[in-house]
Amino acid sequence: MRPAMRPAIAAPVLAALLAGCVVVPVTRDVYDPDCRMHRREVHLEAAVLGQFHSCAGQECSALLVTLGVVSAATLVVSGSLAVVGNVVYWMEHEVNCRRQRGGPPPAAPTGAPPATVPANPPGSAAAPLPS
Repeated sequence: MRPAMRPAIAAPVLAALLAGCVVVPVTRDVYDPDCRMHRREVHLEAAVLGQFHSCAGQECSALLVTLGVVSAATLVVSGSLAVVGNVVYWMEHEVNCRRQRGGPPPAAPTGAPPATVPANPPGSAAAPLPS
């Protein structure tokens, strides 16, 4: 095959692979037998929104670039949503599971200083001490 023919064949193949493909987060309920309760998880799924049937020249390359950018952007945004959602669902599940088992509440993260409230916050007048 001549090298000049490769782009002509590669463009339609690439277009078929990228045609309207986006990544979406999907929330599912999963049963946890250890806690005997359901918990939620976020998974990523690919979805096809539409397809194009023909293109030529500059229009085709611009369309392929646009579809590639949209596909990559949906992967980044949906992936971020999935990570944040799974962290929140995991924390919620841990609290509910400990309550179910009757265990202690979750401890504060290690290395974090204890929360303190100043006796006299900035901008407030100090209250006189009783004599």
